[in-house]
Amino acid sequence: MDNETYLRERLTEYLDYLLSKPHIECKPTLKKYRFKMKMNEHLTPKEFSNILKFLKRDSNRSDKDLRRMFKPLIRANSKALNTSVEKVTLDAFLT
Repeated sequence: MDNETYLRERLTEYLDYLLSKPHIECKPTLKKYRFKMKMNEHLTPKEFSNILKFLKRDSNRSDKDLRRMFKPLIRANSKALNTSVEKVTLDAFLT
């Protein structure tokens, strides 16, 4: 098992743990992140930051250590370029 697979499994287990807690209010968001892990997708830095708040609280590790540890699961989102291209295409149809 490679490191990324191991990290995916650990993060999925942790998300399952959070989802089992009744006081967590952002369950739909956490379910989305869990689904992304199961589908071998990457989290955006912003998505990971949401999970990081819980990880810091529940572990003895620093923000920096956790970001370094889970770095293989984090990728910058590149949808901004695609959205602008789609917008130009839609504008052409609407005028």
